[in-house]
Amino acid sequence: VTREALPVEDVMQCLRREYISFFDPLEADKYLSDVTFNDPLTSLSGLDAYRANVDMLAGRNFFGKLLFDDAAIALHDVRKTDKNKIRTRWTLRFTFI
Repeated sequence: VTREALPVEDVMQCLRREYISFFDPLEADKYLSDVTFNDPLTSLSGLDAYRANVDMLAGRNFFGKLLFDDAAIALHDVRKTDKNKIRTRWTLRFTFI
């Protein structure tokens, strides 16, 4: 079943909530299954890949617990850059174990 994308402002509000909670919970119902994520170090496609990456960085899965400690994320900005694109600016902090 394919669904329509949510209004961009709704997704932006969702992201603001998720960054505060470090994506716990990830509001999966707000994302299309083919969501993409791009930053200078990583490019991900699909909700499962996005969730796995967030869980790793937050230390919620095996590799995250093995590699990282004391993780936190701070959102600086969320803005619409195109009809269906949102850009976030954030800082990730963690300690390698």
